[in-house]
Amino acid sequence: MLEHMIPKIGDSERKNALQLYLGGMKPSVESTEALLGKFEVEEKDFSEIVEDMKAVKSAVLDRLSFKKKMILQDKRKK
Repeated sequence: MLEHMIPKIGDSERKNALQLYLGGMKPSVESTEALLGKFEVEEKDFSEIVEDMKAVKSAVLDRLSFKKKMILQDKRKK
């Protein structure tokens, strides 16, 4: 499911860096640079990127929690 949330990124190094952020792992400077690529960003822009990634992670976890709840309810009905 997480793969659907991640945009189609051709550069696997950038994709791996994004997955690290979404996975809650502490990113390294190298993975941050790989994620941002060659773009020049200001500090406030970086903060917005991180906040957006946290929102995506939260949405994914909420969706997984909901699906798990529905599966458990279905098992109880049977």
